[in-house]
Amino acid sequence: MIGTGLDSTRHSVVDAIDLSVLISLEGAQADGEPDLIVELIDLYLEDTSRKLAAMSELLAKRDTLSLEQAAHALKGSSATLGAARTARTCEGIEQMTRNGSLAACAELIIEANWEFARVRGSLLIERSKRICQALGEPAAIADGSFEAEVDELNVFTHVKAGNEPKVRSNCYA
Repeated sequence: MIGTGLDSTRHSVVDAIDLSVLISLEGAQADGEPDLIVELIDLYLEDTSRKLAAMSELLAKRDTLSLEQAAHALKGSSATLGAARTARTCEGIEQMTRNGSLAACAELIIEANWEFARVRGSLLIERSKRICQALGEPAAIADGSFEAEVDELNVFTHVKAGNEPKVRSNCYA
């Protein structure tokens, strides 16, 4: 690993984001509008998946200028949502691209993908808590001690006894 310090914390989703940074964005929430944080999480998750795939393709094409730009953009959005390790990894990709160290870039893109898996898990937990709160239902993961493989963090289907699925969330019935 190239100086990201991720190897010892790779499997924990709990500390993948700085919630204080994410929560600081609540001040921009307009009354009566959908939860801004949930919308930002959704946008970030979709955008980051695309950017990471594009970064791998750009590296394979040796398009260092576009790779540096993609890393810079992902660094900014990651920092905005409190994903500091992802932001630092992207900064490393920018630096290695400028230095022409494509092998180091490849390693850092792998690290960025691992870190994104942690961030994704943490953001999905926060998203679920917010959705459950809006529905007035207890969150299945409200105590903050929930840790699982990222694949297990997909939202559960909430089903009231005998009814059709009401909403997709991590809420207890």
